[in-house]
Amino acid sequence: MEILSKPLRTVIADRAQPFDFSSAVDTSRNVLVVAADPIHIFLSCGGLLQQLQESKMNIYVLFLTSGTRYDTDTEQRRRRVRRQKEKETLNACLYYSIRRNRIKFLRIREDKSIISQNRAKLRAEKICLRRLNRKKIGTVILPWRRDPDINLITTHFIANRSIQEAKHTPKIIEYPIRLWDSENEVDYPLEGEVHIQKLTLGDRVQNKKEALCSFTSRIQCLSEDNPMDFVLKSFNTAHFLQEEEYYFISPSNKT
Repeated sequence: MEILSKPLRTVIADRAQPFDFSSAVDTSRNVLVVAADPIHIFLSCGGLLQQLQESKMNIYVLFLTSGTRYDTDTEQRRRRVRRQKEKETLNACLYYSIRRNRIKFLRIREDKSIISQNRAKLRAEKICLRRLNRKKIGTVILPWRRDPDINLITTHFIANRSIQEAKHTPKIIEYPIRLWDSENEVDYPLEGEVHIQKLTLGDRVQNKKEALCSFTSRIQCLSEDNPMDFVLKSFNTAHFLQEEEYYFISPSNKT
């Protein structure tokens, strides 16, 4: 395998095939979506979430963090910000009919990287494995394995470790987040490593935008916990509010 020597957008344009729902998703079982920060799945996977909803799939979600940096000065303020972020996330989930009892916040602290929190990582692996086995998961949607953000890479690692130990081997769909802004070719997919597939959203774009509007703290820059929070502005949502979403499908996924 050779590392691609093209910008990611060019790679996608050259290699992307139409999203094949029947082969990418195990429609006979449930779906588990894993994210480091809740907003990631609504940015990257809104169209796919809606297609899963339209196909009457049961969607379970595991958020490693609440999207809160815990940089506030008091525990009371930390709890208030966390409640605010989680409420926004739950409101966004309503756009895809994801039930509250299928959503789990692990609340791993973000004032330091997830990878450095061994107890939290082990707990996350156990909970993820429990979800895989008890909820009859047939498809896992998780961050791209080399997305250039340590928390995204760690989230992929945690989910992948759990997948390896699961009783049933699920299909795997990976989504890019920070990869879009990377100019480092080692982050890109290798030839033959994955199948790049394009999901055309059509009318689903509007529902995606409305779901993202649930994150009022990030739209209005009201976050008290971190002045460098991921704020929803045009410059950092440009990759995500287009007519297509791109996914990396494991070649081991079988029809």
